[in-house]
Amino acid sequence: MTYPSFYYVQRKLLGMKKLTLLLFAFHAALILNGQGRSVTENLLILDENIGTQMFVQVKAHVGKHLYTGNTFHEHLKEVSYASSIRFGWRTSGKKDWEKALNYPLYGVGVFGGRIGKEQYFGNPIGTYGFFSIPILRRKRHNFNVELAPGVVFNLTPYHAENNPLNDAVGSPLLLFFNFQLGGDLILTQTLDFTYGIDYTHFSNGRVKTPNYGINIAGLNVGLRYNFNPIRKGIQLLDPDFKPTVRPTLDKSPKGPAPKSHDINLYVAVGPVMYETSELTGPEYTAWTTYLEYSRRYAHIASYGAGIDFLYDGSVEQDALTKGNPYSKDDSFYIALHAGHAVYISKFSVEIQLGGYIYKPNYYKGDWYLRTALKYQFDNGLYVQIGLKTKDAGAADWAEFGVGYRLFSSYYRK
Repeated sequence: MTYPSFYYVQRKLLGMKKLTLLLFAFHAALILNGQGRSVTENLLILDENIGTQMFVQVKAHVGKHLYTGNTFHEHLKEVSYASSIRFGWRTSGKKDWEKALNYPLYGVGVFGGRIGKEQYFGNPIGTYGFFSIPILRRKRHNFNVELAPGVVFNLTPYHAENNPLNDAVGSPLLLFFNFQLGGDLILTQTLDFTYGIDYTHFSNGRVKTPNYGINIAGLNVGLRYNFNPIRKGIQLLDPDFKPTVRPTLDKSPKGPAPKSHDINLYVAVGPVMYETSELTGPEYTAWTTYLEYSRRYAHIASYGAGIDFLYDGSVEQDALTKGNPYSKDDSFYIALHAGHAVYISKFSVEIQLGGYIYKPNYYKGDWYLRTALKYQFDNGLYVQIGLKTKDAGAADWAEFGVGYRLFSSYYRK
């Protein structure tokens, strides 16, 4: 006799809590118990990954500064160090995007550390999300690539009188981005050793100047403890049950890839501070509006192209500083961009490369790079935070925007 999978039933019971689902599964297992198997064996028949595979991890980091400013070299010769604790989840392939990304791990973390002398920098504390994608899997040893964006606070920023040498940090709150190549070695059923090389960048996106930013290249090691609280609960019902804390990966083929042709409208705003010879300066506003065509061509990817209409109020200060005449029209630009996106459930990481087709002056360079994190709602609305750079170098402005899918032709193939 064939029984429906546990997760098919779970999807039909939207809104129920995990405890209710556990009781439902246990009840189903009791019904099946008449076939001569234990309750626990029947639970595993219904779903061998019942529960949630979770982990807690501690990491230690050491690194060396890659400073690009002018006044702080002597104070950044020290080795930086930090420690972090993270809480996360494993995936097993229940959804097609999990299979397409080779069963990734994700979660949230906090860190604290020292990046230099406290009187100049403070002692940063940060919180972040992370997403780790295995690129090579072995029986006991995996290699992965990881992205971790977040925010950092408890900093001592530039001050004309109290901290005049700090041209790296212009505000007490910074954006944080970490990129890692690393691996994990299975030590026991519940314990892993992790390691990696990483690059960390702190910046405020030119919201406040100075903003040379902090860049650190380093190494990290850690320990990860794996657990499954729901399986532990089942063990209380069946003492002979030996729970596993690592999911059994679903190797079944992915379903048909979602395909679509979309037209999106996006509007964003961002604060900008113009940096003068005194390292700080007047504040302005920047705007972005673009109309974009995108095509979803795989489970986790799309490409697109669009036209951008941009306004940067700080161009006025550029002109005045250089002794050039200025009018409001000098702050308006038009550009074309091409982009690519990688989807992680309802999130996506966007990269766009653009070039100006109308620019009344040379202040913005010839082209730009936009990187962004987007969250898509079911009704076509999305929110996005991004960073636009000049010629893919210095930050131009940070964007905070909303968009809407005006048109979508959706199909599966």
